[in-house]
Amino acid sequence: MSRILAFNFALLFVSNAHGQEVSASLDRAATSIGESVTLSVTCTNFSPSSQPMLPSIPGLRFANAGTSRQFQLANGARISSYTFNILVTPLKPGNYTLSPIQVRHKSGLLKPKPLTLRVLPAGEQPKGSNALSQYAYVRLLPTKTTAYVGEVIPIEIQLHYIDGVNVQMPELIADGFNVAAFPKHTQSRMQKGNQIYQVLTFRTAAVPVKAGELQLGPVKQSMVLRVRQKQNRRSPFNDPFDGFFNRYQQKPVNLEAKAQPITVKPLPNANKPASFNGAVGRYAMQANLSPLEVTVGDPVTVNVRISGQGAIESLNLPKLNWPGFKSYEPSVTTKKENPLGLLGSRIFEQVVIPENDKIAEVPRIEFSFFDPVTTRYRVLAKGPFPLKVKPGDKPL
Repeated sequence: MSRILAFNFALLFVSNAHGQEVSASLDRAATSIGESVTLSVTCTNFSPSSQPMLPSIPGLRFANAGTSRQFQLANGARISSYTFNILVTPLKPGNYTLSPIQVRHKSGLLKPKPLTLRVLPAGEQPKGSNALSQYAYVRLLPTKTTAYVGEVIPIEIQLHYIDGVNVQMPELIADGFNVAAFPKHTQSRMQKGNQIYQVLTFRTAAVPVKAGELQLGPVKQSMVLRVRQKQNRRSPFNDPFDGFFNRYQQKPVNLEAKAQPITVKPLPNANKPASFNGAVGRYAMQANLSPLEVTVGDPVTVNVRISGQGAIESLNLPKLNWPGFKSYEPSVTTKKENPLGLLGSRIFEQVVIPENDKIAEVPRIEFSFFDPVTTRYRVLAKGPFPLKVKPGDKPL
């Protein structure tokens, strides 16, 4: 039977008005003597000038385990993060509070809320875990814990393991969200204590479709671990190759990272444009038509391109049903500029036919969206466009 490994990740933030924040997390909330845990201190949207200042806690030993840096785009904003990885080695059992953790910032010292770590005697395993937890674990890392309905939330799912095969795609439970398909994952390595872990990073994006206190997750992922078996005795023939091909045991496991709470705010009703149809992000619009001179009954092609950052594939134009024109359904093309489709263009090509020669222009085209960075609605407009319509030979 596959064993279930459940991991509790404490993820706590402190932030300022500029979106600059410090978060602190433990890869496990409980461990035992001799089994280290990783403390990650992440600085978002600013570069720290020095290492985090850690508390002196009798019974715990801290050691630097390296740093990492990431950049990504979300809803028109460039998000950067700088992470300090710190190895925490327990020396005696007990319940510990990791506080204060402090990071220098130009505005002063930023301090995430305290983290708690439970340490059991050597050989004991935390309830709900087992000995395989040291060989593999999975983490669910949303880039934000507060968003608007329709706002894109980039997500990372990280699988850490020492040795294994048959890794399955992660399953993200996300009721109340639309989730993008996973592009090809990336692979890296990290050191934790004296052990090297393989790290598979799966990226996706979730878009909340309703307001409220929602749960993103849990994440479930299965694989087969290759666990080294202890050699209790040597071969009587003193063969150095004895047991060489039998010193690993394959163990199927189901890994799980717990759900993360996401606060989803409704879009404001105040100042909502009449043309608004649900678009959230940051966009620009281009529009043109051809030909500019036609006869009554001839087609005119209206081309509209909306480019920017957000849920590109969900963008739609308001209906172009203008008096004096016969309209057809537009053809739509999507061009993605990143694997998740969060950056790109949506191109609409619509044919309209003037029904009389009194028409002198194609009306103004509007597209409106909500900008989650400025928390305001914006209206983009092009036109009206001059159009010369000559009388036709035949009545329509």
